[in-house]
Amino acid sequence: MITTRELDLLLIAGDISNHYKLTAQFINNLEQLAAIKVLFIPGNHDYWTTEADATSSDILQFYMSMEQCLIGKPYHLNDDWAICW
Repeated sequence: MITTRELDLLLIAGDISNHYKLTAQFINNLEQLAAIKVLFIPGNHDYWTTEADATSSDILQFYMSMEQCLIGKPYHLNDDWAICW
């Protein structure tokens, strides 16, 4: 669908997976395979983990370090439009 629609950008709004590492892997793989910019906003499911070494705060910081994540940083489409969360 991405190639047949000739998309320039794909925005995914949350609940990509039930584990933050899977979410990050999916976003990175999709961006490479589709050869377009992929942006996302994590949903509540994307914060879940059963690992004791990652708190919700750790996961938030992990997402905020990702270029594709829109938490706290708008993406400017052009001079008139931006995607904000």
